[in-house]
Amino acid sequence: MSFVNRIFVKRVAGLFWARVIGAFIVLVSAPILTRIYTPNDYGGWVVWFSFSLVFASISSLGYAQSIVLPRLHRAGSILFLLSLMICVAVGTFAGLLYWLVPSFLLNKIGVPDTLIWGAGFAGMVSLMGVSECLGAWCVRREQFYGFAIMQGVAAAGIPVGQIACSYFIDMPSQALIAGAILGQVTGVLGLTFYIFQSGYRPHWRQETLRRRIIALAKCYNAYPFFIVPYNLIGTFRDRFIYLLLGAVNSGAAGLYGIAARMINVPNNLVASSLKPVFYQIAATRDLDQLESEVLGLLKAAVRLMVPIWALFVFSSQPLFSVVFGEEWRVAGLYAAILSFAAIPHILGNWMDRIFDVTGNQKLVFHLEAFFSMLTILLVTMAAMLTDELFYIVCVQTTVFFVYYFVYLYKIFRIANYEIKGFFGILSNVVLGGTFWFTVIFGLENLLGFVNTFLIAGAVVIASTVLVLRSEYSNFQRARLNGVE
Repeated sequence: MSFVNRIFVKRVAGLFWARVIGAFIVLVSAPILTRIYTPNDYGGWVVWFSFSLVFASISSLGYAQSIVLPRLHRAGSILFLLSLMICVAVGTFAGLLYWLVPSFLLNKIGVPDTLIWGAGFAGMVSLMGVSECLGAWCVRREQFYGFAIMQGVAAAGIPVGQIACSYFIDMPSQALIAGAILGQVTGVLGLTFYIFQSGYRPHWRQETLRRRIIALAKCYNAYPFFIVPYNLIGTFRDRFIYLLLGAVNSGAAGLYGIAARMINVPNNLVASSLKPVFYQIAATRDLDQLESEVLGLLKAAVRLMVPIWALFVFSSQPLFSVVFGEEWRVAGLYAAILSFAAIPHILGNWMDRIFDVTGNQKLVFHLEAFFSMLTILLVTMAAMLTDELFYIVCVQTTVFFVYYFVYLYKIFRIANYEIKGFFGILSNVVLGGTFWFTVIFGLENLLGFVNTFLIAGAVVIASTVLVLRSEYSNFQRARLNGVE
């Protein structure tokens, strides 16, 4: 039985369009942010946010990811409650550590050191953890649309809050931080309201609660032992370059931050649309039944992404200059480099819950640990050898590119999918990318930038339409043949 049926498509489409609204607001607000704040201002904010994400990655000790797995909703409810309590505790601990950091270190990277901002840091960590718990509960109860809408609200609320706070708070770094907290609060409150009004709120028996919490904590103890280190190492790996740049040059951190933020938009859209639906299916079906559809989705994604990717790399610097301002032009170069690792990341990120479904948390932890240490080591060495952010970003992207393809390879292995399917995807990316890059950059030598951009843009749009029509025809043909 195919999992790519009407229900799957409806759920993914609902999640996608709900997130598109948030992504659109993020994209529209970005040029406003870059004209209100300088790269130095933005750099201080991304460093503060990086610290928040590092702590948020362990805020529930991994138990939030286990909320989907129990067969009984009552057991899921207890895991939900356990995760919430841990989030509050970890957030409080993070706030205490913030206050213990010497003021001169915080000021060096443009982060405010007052008592109130320490409390804000604690709140941000707790809120991000609570948001993960609420999202997991929505996935468990198959409330995908409300989950996506509120995720979009939270994502859009951060830049909107940062723009609004610029009118009320004089210090740019504090305005950016306050806006982020405001956006996160909006998302959590909205998602909480949606869950309670939907009638699918968690429930548990008070008289057996303590005993059940202890029993379930022991049952899913693989999460704090393997998923927490995995999340922590992975987040620190991703945010290490921000912390490194922030300690040396907050302006460079700001340029890199806006580049990474734009590159992450398509990955966030794809992952947030496919991941929760696929996780729910994979947790209740045999993985070998999903192989052909998974491979079909990956092939379609490659055909869609590669032409757009080549056009973006070709036009990234002029595009960033026009959209964000000339001061941010070089961020387009960093975005072009980062996009090479974004392709394999998009392909595999939505399937990462296969490691949870198959009980391979230890494997993914070892994989994450190895590549995280390699990234930190090589990026640190690059920073010691050169002051040019270009080379540092190239080193990081190269490691990420290899890691994400190895990650996808491991997914194929543990799901017992044919390895030739993986190598087919890899060859399609390499050969397709080579073809499109050769055509576009070759045309530039003949026609100039503007004409090449217009012609290539029209061809890419036509290619995208043809791929979408082909996939829709395949879906309709499967429905007519009764493959549901």
